[in-house]
Amino acid sequence: MVIKWMKRIKWMRLSKYFLVITMSLSLVFCGFTVYGARVGNFNIYLHGDDVQLAIYMEEDMSDLGTHLSVPVLDEMDNTTFEDIATRNIRSKIMTGLGPKNDEDHRQYLAFSFVLVNFSEGMVNYDLELTVISTREGMGGGKVEAAMRVLIIKEWDYQLGSTYEALTKDEEQDAFYRSGSFYALAEKSDEDRAVLAENTYYTTQDFISEVQLLRQEEYDFEPLAQVKYTVVIWLEGWDNDCVNSIYGGRIKMRLDIVGRL
Repeated sequence: MVIKWMKRIKWMRLSKYFLVITMSLSLVFCGFTVYGARVGNFNIYLHGDDVQLAIYMEEDMSDLGTHLSVPVLDEMDNTTFEDIATRNIRSKIMTGLGPKNDEDHRQYLAFSFVLVNFSEGMVNYDLELTVISTREGMGGGKVEAAMRVLIIKEWDYQLGSTYEALTKDEEQDAFYRSGSFYALAEKSDEDRAVLAENTYYTTQDFISEVQLLRQEEYDFEPLAQVKYTVVIWLEGWDNDCVNSIYGGRIKMRLDIVGRL
């Protein structure tokens, strides 16, 4: 009997140690993988002399003008592109116009709008994404270090959505992935290797920490329309996607500058 009780007591002690170790590991795991990052309001502005460009997000064009305000998420959790490229989420992002933010899991910011040329002749324009203000996270990290921006263009929108016109899921997926991906350049070969091993898209470097990207377009024809879909997320496979960016804040604006 004494031997049995000794074994039982020994087992109970080992069980307690096991539970403590398991809980500690769980806390460390959660601490390094669950965090938020605040993003500021997002505005789209049109500029340009001697050109007649307009933008809208409502299907009936009732908001047609030179400025759009896009609602944003107060907090954003990390994800990876493969998670937001699934058929269900991809369809929510690509179908229709307006805001398509992930209000349930808060893993991406997305919206679609249309640019129209009401000028008598062809117009050239630049699309520029700029950081207005930024605040470091509690650990000194910057949100933009792990941020990704995807821009997808659908030309001749008056003829219908190019994405929705595709009949096969594989074709829609390929179109979704054919957009332009942007990110801050990685600091080391090791960081680049981690991304290459775990992600399946190639990014273009942000121009700077202030002007993130610029796209130049030429010969935009009169009465032509182009639909833009913008998706922003925090890439979980980025080595900068750590607790140090928790509580960070970034405010951006999208400018479209038309010229003859």
